Amino acid sequence: EEGEEVNPDTVPVKIADKAVEAVLSGIPAYRSNVFEKFLNELLQSGLTISPEIGERAKSFFDEQKAEVVAETIAKLTSGELKPVPLEQMYPDLKEAPNNEYIKRPAGLKISVLRDQFAQYIVQKNEEKVLSSLKQLKAIDFVSPPMIAQGLELFRTTENMEAAEWCYNEFKETCKDAILDTPKILGYATLLVKNKRLDEALNIINESAALTDNENVSRGVKARVRNLLEAATEYEDPDAVKKIFDFLKNKNYNCFDSFSLGPLVKTHVQKNNIQKAMEVFEQLCAEYKCTPYKNVLATALIDAEDANSLQKLTDLCTEIHGESNALVDLALLFLEAGRPVQAKKILDTSGIYISNARITQSIKHFDAINRVDCLEMMTNVFRGVLRIDRPHLYSALLEIFASKNDWQRGFALWTEMQENDVQPTSYFLNTLSDLLKKNKQKVPFVADGKSEEKNERGSRQRTQLVIQEAFRKALENRDWERAEEMIDMDAKNTRTSALLHAMLIRACSRAGDIDRATQLVKKVLKMNGRMPRQTFTLFCYELLEQGKPQVIQEIGNLLDEPTKFDLGYYKILSKMEIDNNGLKKFIENFDFDGVQGRTTEVKIHFGSLTHALINDPTLVDDFEKWAKNLAENKGIERGMHALWNYYFIKNSTKAEVLYNQYVAKANSPLIVPIIEHCVENKDALLLKKLDLLLKSHPKLDYNAKARLTNAMLDIHNALGEYDEGLRVLQEATKQVRIANFRTDVLRKLKQGLEAEGKSLPFNVNSGD
Repeated sequence: EEGEEVNPDTVPVKIADKAVEAVLSGIPAYRSNVFEKFLNELLQSGLTISPEIGERAKSFFDEQKAEVVAETIAKLTSGELKPVPLEQMYPDLKEAPNNEYIKRPAGLKISVLRDQFAQYIVQKNEEKVLSSLKQLKAIDFVSPPMIAQGLELFRTTENMEAAEWCYNEFKETCKDAILDTPKILGYATLLVKNKRLDEALNIINESAALTDNENVSRGVKARVRNLLEAATEYEDPDAVKKIFDFLKNKNYNCFDSFSLGPLVKTHVQKNNIQKAMEVFEQLCAEYKCTPYKNVLATALIDAEDANSLQKLTDLCTEIHGESNALVDLALLFLEAGRPVQAKKILDTSGIYISNARITQSIKHFDAINRVDCLEMMTNVFRGVLRIDRPHLYSALLEIFASKNDWQRGFALWTEMQENDVQPTSYFLNTLSDLLKKNKQKVPFVADGKSEEKNERGSRQRTQLVIQEAFRKALENRDWERAEEMIDMDAKNTRTSALLHAMLIRACSRAGDIDRATQLVKKVLKMNGRMPRQTFTLFCYELLEQGKPQVIQEIGNLLDEPTKFDLGYYKILSKMEIDNNGLKKFIENFDFDGVQGRTTEVKIHFGSLTHALINDPTLVDDFEKWAKNLAENKGIERGMHALWNYYFIKNSTKAEVLYNQYVAKANSPLIVPIIEHCVENKDALLLKKLDLLLKSHPKLDYNAKARLTNAMLDIHNALGEYDEGLRVLQEATKQVRIANFRTDVLRKLKQGLEAEGKSLPFNVNSGD
């Protein structure tokens, strides 16, 4: 406290308590091992904490871990510990020449010099930063962090001479300190840019090995990419390969599509497309990623090398899936000025295009100023069935509105009317504002006001009335009335497909599986396909009611592409695991018949996790099976299932598996965890998952929506409607409200209204 005499050999309990509270407030639950180390450090230092803080510390751990740390916490709260003097805990401090607590030069205002240095760093004043460092060195008061800051500044400004001074000074005067990996790679990159390749390799060679966390760090990956990128400026393309091989020998395993791009780029730059393809194929096989694929594909399109382009597409399909590979290829053809080929790819493949991919491609064409591509996108995507078409038009309108281009914006609305695409209220309001801004008439309903009535607008409102009556029929379980209303508007195939899916889902959830089966057969005979989620829900209900034979009957109506599209084989896999058990599944698995991605999509990995939960005695056998599948067949989904199991069990093994297999996966398996949390109303475990995945670089919008849906399910079940609303408001900053399940939104709405509150979203319109 202020005015109290400080005794370095005693530390008040309240100070130690504050330290523990500070750590507890900032550390995530899954880093319990770090908190355990911190408690051990306190014990070694002889510090004491209060019993209240001891209880808080103990409650941080899961039940099993709490038993392990119980003895440590008991000692910390016993009041019998004596603080260990600082010099005894850290004997190196006595000899540290640069430590201001041990050696403070008299008559100099060190704090002023350090404040000035910090200002110069922020201002990026190279001359002043170097001058300050030399001045501080002259009085023997420069510290490792300050030299490292200077080195980082001079790296970014590419001041080779000053950076070299900092690096040499650090090596000479800070022998007990270690430069972090990003700074070492950054300085090595600067050396490579200055044609000092061998020196760069020597510096990396002298550095410490990467930690597990660094090997999955995006910062380290970016620095590796920059290092390899710098080498592409050499006339000899082998310079890139030399650095790459050197990093591999240093046990760097942080390679992905982003960091490996220069290995392909260096050959594309030299116009050696054949060599670029060879390198690309090798990297695909070894790292399961597709570096520099878009530029390479563009070069193949320009060269009209159809065979190599097909090979590239096959490789991308194996790694990213058919939909992603074909969408990428189609967009590259569009960018190359070949919209006919682009449309042909999309029309014949029956693929799915996510909202995130739509937005990304639109922003890309805008960034490179290709308005012609933006104008052609709606036509190119016209034959795609599995696409959020209103989102496509809204995303395009955002671009045109930002440029105040009301003509192109209005043309979008006209096209939507011609193609019977229902605009969202967001689209109409945005276009209305754009037209008004340019003093143009608004020929549609926006914000409840109409400036010009027309026949089509009247028809749209009639459709909304029909859909509302349809919803009421579903709520009353009047299946016949609902089906009659669908048949009344049978000519509108898009609406008919949507309403049939809603009816099938309603029948399945109500347990009327016979009616649902009739409808599924009807829809498949009419359209040849149906929404995958609806099909999955229907099949799960069949399994629940013990009617697996019906699933096989349905399978006879499907061709092979549709079976894969609907996840039919995955349903059969679930049947096998549920009926025969995990042990037999592992014993009977045909490793010789594994065919990469084709086999992977046939296995229901979520059922494997649930089987492990039901019979934990099979964990060791399962881990051997999953490792075999990952290491020898390149399918890591089994290790994802094992991570799900350990995460649910709150085991420390989960963190290791996550870092090794899940953190860099294109599509992490999370559904088993989510299902477990919803079933057990475990909001805490679900929040832990959400926190862990926030930093995942490849988590798509569907996964984020699924997490939010589950959290809303739990809060609705617990009657925590205010908390549910808070979760929803936070989620809609990233994901459109239309991506969330209507049933959970309605329950949230009803719960809030019962408490005299309201849901500030339109549940029915999706806006």
